Amino acid sequence: MFTLSEAQAKFDEIVKTSADANDQVPGLIALLAGPQDWLETAKTGDEQAQEFAGVLTHFLATAIGEHPRPAAAIADLLSVLEDDEDGVRLYLVQNMFLDSSPAVLATARQVVEPKQHENELYLHLTGGIIRLQGDPEEFEAFVKANTPEMGDEDWFRVSELYVTADRPEEALERLDKITDEQALWPDTAVIRHAAYRQLDDTEKMQALARTFFVAMPIPVAYHMISLSWPDIESQQQEAERLVGLITQTPELNPIFVSTLLNLEQEPRAAEYVHGHYERLSDAGLGALATWTDAFTEAQEYLAAYLSVRAAMACLDEVDPSQRDMVGDHLIARAEELKGQIKDWKGIDVG
Repeated sequence: MFTLSEAQAKFDEIVKTSADANDQVPGLIALLAGPQDWLETAKTGDEQAQEFAGVLTHFLATAIGEHPRPAAAIADLLSVLEDDEDGVRLYLVQNMFLDSSPAVLATARQVVEPKQHENELYLHLTGGIIRLQGDPEEFEAFVKANTPEMGDEDWFRVSELYVTADRPEEALERLDKITDEQALWPDTAVIRHAAYRQLDDTEKMQALARTFFVAMPIPVAYHMISLSWPDIESQQQEAERLVGLITQTPELNPIFVSTLLNLEQEPRAAEYVHGHYERLSDAGLGALATWTDAFTEAQEYLAAYLSVRAAMACLDEVDPSQRDMVGDHLIARAEELKGQIKDWKGIDVG
């Protein structure tokens, strides 16, 4: 069992002392095999551990690609899945295949496919490899053969491959089979928009971009606008019009606050905060606490302040014996955030 620091040291040793892929692969696989303390750390969301996992899988993909017997190397790698109760190693192996060459994917499929009905892990891995190989018809046939009934996410994944293959009509046919497409936004919106673009259907591109922008004003929505109108001036005019619609709606959109901050439109974000924060109280104290922490972690202090102010209107949810303490905490948090906003962007939220 390796801790994170021990795993990093072992990785450095392997890379520095083993120039041959034949020597590197066993040591790299050993970092994934059996109980590993560093993997448990990665599961908690530790950024250093997750970054190390990415480096390890990328290097492993390269080493297997250079291995004289890649099939044997892949078979050895798959042995780490035998005790993979929580799916962490499966996730890392799938990430490794994302970095793998077409030749490695073909070899991996030869190794994995015969085992696909031994357990769910191999079946899942086989589907992932077929999807990465990029043939939409083959992947669709695999999903249909191994799924009692195609669900919305299945149809989305198939449609994505048809768009990648520049077959927009077939992609749209699959998207139309999804029962609740908006539940899979932004992914389905992006794929549908790409299909319309491949068909050069400007009218449908613009209609979808407008609907998506108002419902989910995240950075990709701005990108969708830029792809749907012919020049920068018309793109900016449309974006401004849609921003105006959002700011006039009674429902608060915290995503919009974050997007404005990402686009360095702090004055508009501050105006939106002042105009809407009282309406956020319907979210409930628990959700607001989560949002506050998330926004603060992302250094989006205006949005965090928005959540704290709204939480102050939810104190009736708190047990009376705890209410004063929670209220004092929220007041202190609000004052702290006001100072951070002032230092961060020079904005006085009052």
